[in-house]
Amino acid sequence: MILTNSRLLLGSICLVAFTSKALTQDLSGFDIMKLVDDAQRETNDSSFNRMQLSSCKFGVTDGRITCAERPRVKSLESVAKNYGPELKDTKSVTITLEPAAERGIGMLSFAYDETGRDNETWLYLSALGRVKRLASGDSDEETEPASLFGSEFTTEDTETGKLEEYAFNVLEE
Repeated sequence: MILTNSRLLLGSICLVAFTSKALTQDLSGFDIMKLVDDAQRETNDSSFNRMQLSSCKFGVTDGRITCAERPRVKSLESVAKNYGPELKDTKSVTITLEPAAERGIGMLSFAYDETGRDNETWLYLSALGRVKRLASGDSDEETEPASLFGSEFTTEDTETGKLEEYAFNVLEE
């Protein structure tokens, strides 16, 4: 799911809370992030979000990067629930509310924590009454992730990623 401000705040609080614990033990960067991830999952097994995606062509005006045209704004609502072993898998539904011409377009996503297992995403096109399965960006390095709701965001942007796919380092103590 798209990382919301509240999830980011919660993650930051957990990181600060575990920093003192981490300093008293000899934990690796991965161990610290595992503690943060576990704490977040224990305190949040579901979520409801309302968000706006805004996109436009950018230009430089007076040395500042600004929208060169009127931005396109989409309002979305999303519901997510963690499930599976240790609540590490997520099922979510996202529905387009605005603009009116796109109202009702929906996306169903299953995100799996298991390394090597691709996430699954389906798009419901309300105007056509059809469901389309979106290709996963994980299975093939050459496959482009699908754009979400006509924005610059992709299905890959909505995924939290698996801890094993990243390298974490403790820079200082």
